[in-house]
Amino acid sequence: MVSVEVGPGELATEVGQDRVGRIGLALLSDDLGGVGLGVVAGLVAERPGRMSRLEYDRYAADLVNYLAYMGEPGEASRRHWGILVLFFLAGFFVLTLLLKHEYWKDVR
Repeated sequence: MVSVEVGPGELATEVGQDRVGRIGLALLSDDLGGVGLGVVAGLVAERPGRMSRLEYDRYAADLVNYLAYMGEPGEASRRHWGILVLFFLAGFFVLTLLLKHEYWKDVR
């Protein structure tokens, strides 16, 4: 868990860095029901985590890659077919260019 100190009726938007030098960005709301996107200063861990920094970074990277894949599972297939289509078009362009030269050879 991460704690953020915000006074009553305030929207935490001040710029700052946490203990490891990162700036936190969060969607915060005040007591009056206003919501805004703010840069949060002073993120402090309430208790130490069970993972080391390297394990956490790997876990986060795996999670992000999984979510990106689940967002569009057909992306790999689409890229594969896209490359094949581009090679086909390039080959077809070369054949068309050779045919054009063959036709224009007789015209000149």
